[in-house]
Amino acid sequence: MYVRILRGQPKPGQVAEVAKRWEVAAAPRLRTLPGFRDAYCSGDVAANVTVTVSLWDEHPDTEAMRQLMNEISAQMQDITTGPPSVETYEVLAQVQAG
Repeated sequence: MYVRILRGQPKPGQVAEVAKRWEVAAAPRLRTLPGFRDAYCSGDVAANVTVTVSLWDEHPDTEAMRQLMNEISAQMQDITTGPPSVETYEVLAQVQAG
């Protein structure tokens, strides 16, 4: 399993709008990608940051993710200060609710 983490910097007061646009634009596309499991768009309004975490059964396809990031970044450019940072990790240990 893999986890992909995107850290974004919205313009002041735009955290909720980032989440709204992400849900409309990115969520449907993510569901179509091989290996996709879950995704969460989180934010801290006081700190004015967003963090999106997605879980994958297999390493996300690099080209598909690049295309998706380009599309989503274009839709967010008026409410963010730039593209998000992206990190992908293999899950090495897991704890589930009992």
